Amino acid sequence: MSVVLPIGGRLPERDATLGFAEVSAGIDAALAAVTGPLTDAAEIGAALRALAATVAVRASVVMPGDADPDAQRGALQSAAPRRLSDDELANFAIYDDYFGVVRATLGAPAFAAVLLGVWAELLVDLARAQIGRDEVEALLRAFRAMLARAGDLATAGAPASEPAPAPADGASSPLLEDDGVPRRWRLGHYAFALAAAHACDAFDCVATSAAPERELATAALMTRATAAAQWYASEFPFEVYRTVVRPTMERSGARGGFSGTQNADYRCMEWARERAFEALFTRFGTVAAAWPAPAYAALMQLREMEIEAAEHHVLVAASKVRVDGSLAQKAQGDPSSAVAVLREKVAAVADDIAGRFDAAPPTRRVRACAVADVPAERPLAVTLAGAELAIVRAYGAIWACAALCTHAGGDLCEGHVAGNALVCPLHGAKFDPRTGAVLHPPATEPLATYPVTIEGADVYVDLT
Repeated sequence: MSVVLPIGGRLPERDATLGFAEVSAGIDAALAAVTGPLTDAAEIGAALRALAATVAVRASVVMPGDADPDAQRGALQSAAPRRLSDDELANFAIYDDYFGVVRATLGAPAFAAVLLGVWAELLVDLARAQIGRDEVEALLRAFRAMLARAGDLATAGAPASEPAPAPADGASSPLLEDDGVPRRWRLGHYAFALAAAHACDAFDCVATSAAPERELATAALMTRATAAAQWYASEFPFEVYRTVVRPTMERSGARGGFSGTQNADYRCMEWARERAFEALFTRFGTVAAAWPAPAYAALMQLREMEIEAAEHHVLVAASKVRVDGSLAQKAQGDPSSAVAVLREKVAAVADDIAGRFDAAPPTRRVRACAVADVPAERPLAVTLAGAELAIVRAYGAIWACAALCTHAGGDLCEGHVAGNALVCPLHGAKFDPRTGAVLHPPATEPLATYPVTIEGADVYVDLT
């Protein structure tokens, strides 16, 4: 069993002439079955098999006529943030060879055929695999997003001119192939590789996107799908892993022990993610919590998916490796458990969020005025670090808020204070100076507010 994947994991340009409406409708039906509260395993399996049959009509065999291992090595070297060693490059090739991955330059139609071919086989077996509904849902949503990236979900497509043999209900199974590797083990890897390549593509679009939150959302979706692919790929008994799968990895010839870190598509995704983060820091500043709300929310969703994927990896490893070490650990003489090492990775991902992305914006305290300068009946206008603020005396204290009305931009410092409310001079909108909340229309959006500290006879405002 083999598959042709793009060199360097680089996806071809989208081709809007490729239509997938019938496949998209089948995915929707399968999702309805998977997420339905009253559906059972038989109904879900039937929906997945029906989708597989629809996909198989469009799938065709893709031959790797222009396979180019030299181009693959060059693409990986260009994508890496540092120079890769000869051993690293060799291990990427060994990993691909073990899973039957051939690297070639693929145009949009050929890559779409690869997508459809992989999913046609995987879906038949997915109908039988004993993994959770959430994992099946994650895979289906990723499949639809992959098709949307390849072509048009609203346009019907034509059947393949030379269709691949449709997988029968028993063709794709966890049964062993001729080289002893379970078929499900390879199919799951292909799904993982495709999800990683699409995440990489989304990350690479972040720097130039007018709405980077969309790209981050796609990357989050694909990251979640990599975890689901791991569950599917490893859905066979522990004894099969111990006596069949692990020995084949030991015989692979990997330098330093066979390891998932030798997965070229996963590593390209990691490198692209770091480039995306650097682009976002350059664009929005080094404190993620101060980014525009949509971008920050999408970033946190992505990082949550990364933590979840890392946690899933621990559980998958625990079900197969158990207390043993990974092959890479054994090659290095490390006696610790693979699960313990993976748990450290989960902690590292969480610490990365807290340290690099989830920090509160830094503040600095600036003197605004003297307490005696603030009148009781109207705001005092001040400019601090380029920001126009209104200093307001109300509720027996002093408050600071933005000086422009959120309705039509009226200067609130030209207004007045009535009944502890800040009143706009243009249309009479009223705001609570403590919280910025709207007390009276026509304004609908609240004002920004700033913490105030009284030190002696002076008013200080904390600015971010």
